[in-house]
Parts: sequence; C-alpha cells; structure tokens
Amino acid sequence: MENCSCNLYENKELRESLGETLRPGGFSITRRALGFTGLKEGSRVLDIGSGLGDTVSFLRAECGMDAAGLEPSELLIAEGMARYPGISIMKGVGESIPFGEGCLDGVFAECTLSLMDDLDKVLGECSRVLRSGGWLVISDVCARNPEYIQKLQDFSVRSCLRGMLDLEKLREKLEKEGFAVELEEDQTECLRQLTVKLIFEYGSMAAFWSRMSGCSADMDEFRHLLSLCKAGYFMMVCRKL
Repeated sequence: MENCSCNLYENKELRESLGETLRPGGFSITRRALGFTGLKEGSRVLDIGSGLGDTVSFLRAECGMDAAGLEPSELLIAEGMARYPGISIMKGVGESIPFGEGCLDGVFAECTLSLMDDLDKVLGECSRVLRSGGWLVISDVCARNPEYIQKLQDFSVRSCLRGMLDLEKLREKLEKEGFAVELEEDQTECLRQLTVKLIFEYGSMAAFWSRMSGCSADMDEFRHLLSLCKAGYFMMVCRKL
C-alpha cells in the first residue's frame, strides 16, 4: 500500500474549504451544547485539538469563559497565535492533558476524538481534569455500520474519517470513565452539507481526496471503505458523575 501519510488539517486549501472551525456544523453545534450544559462566564474550559484556536477565541470572546486550547501541530499553533494574539494554546495531546485533577468545568472535543491515538487514555484524562459535575462536549464522525472501521486504520491519512467512532463502544468507554451521557443528537445533516459544499468546490469527493492527499490510488479504496461504514455525525454532552 502506498504511504499517504499527511496531516490534512495543516493543508491551507482544506482549511479554507472547511471554514474557521475545521468541522461540520461549526459553532451551531457548540452553541447547542453550551445551552444544555449551563456553562457560563468565568467557567474554566479546555478545547482538545484546538487547531487555529477559533473555538477557544469564541468561548473567550462571546461567552466570557476562561478557555485554553491543546493542539499537537506547531504549524497550527503558530498560525493561531498570529490570528488571535494573546490566546492560550498549548502544545500537547489529549492522552496527556497538562492540568491538575478536577480543575476544569468543561472539556470540548469537537471532531477530534477520532484523531486521537488512544481513545481510552484521552477519555481517562478528560475525566481526571474535570470536576464532579463538569461537562464533556463531543461532536464527531461515527460509523453507522462499524464493521469496517478497523480497516480504515490501515490508511495513514490524518483525518477524522479514518478514525470514525463506533457509538456503542464510545458509550461503554464513557460509562467506564465515570460519565453519564445526558444528551445525544444525530447531526449527520451537517456532514451532508459539508460534503455537498466540497463536491461543489472540487467537482467530486474523488477529486477532493486526491487533491488533499496526493494519493489517488489508495484513496479509491479509502472512499470505498467510507461508503461501507456509512459515515454519520453526532453530538454528545456528557456529565462527570
């Protein structure tokens, strides 16, 4: 298999296509989740996989929260710091969150859990840093037919679709880490809208993937597996017990 290793989110053209939040639904899903949690001005929150820091800036500027970001890409951190002077974005990964136990009111993982190398460890870290009654907000890609998820892991393209989640297993992992799922919504329409937008811009999803990855041969098989998985999009709001 051809090695197509690349971080799509460092691709400037892709970021322009996806929009400021780099995810389906943008801030509409974030606002929906915030309204349910009751997180308010002054709440201490962390955005995992914060990219350019757009969500961190939103939480600070529009919601008055004490928000910080955690991002592994030095390129995205540098661009984010230039875009939002004074914003707090730390270099790091969700498997090792640089905060003490029970010190956060909320953690946001919006279209980023699917990018993590060790989901169990990330959820454990989220539980550790959240106070009792704190909130974990998740939005991400899921497989409505999870039978083929494992085969996607053979591809080295860094994309949320490669790591799409099995919702049943995710619920089990969340319960194991002491979370209660208080709200779960299907947001697949947001993914459909983004797909239509990309097809309009690139002519087809085949052209999009080839342009972004530069690996057209492997992308044929990748797209086939995606169709078998029947990708969906969801939002979960979880409370730490």
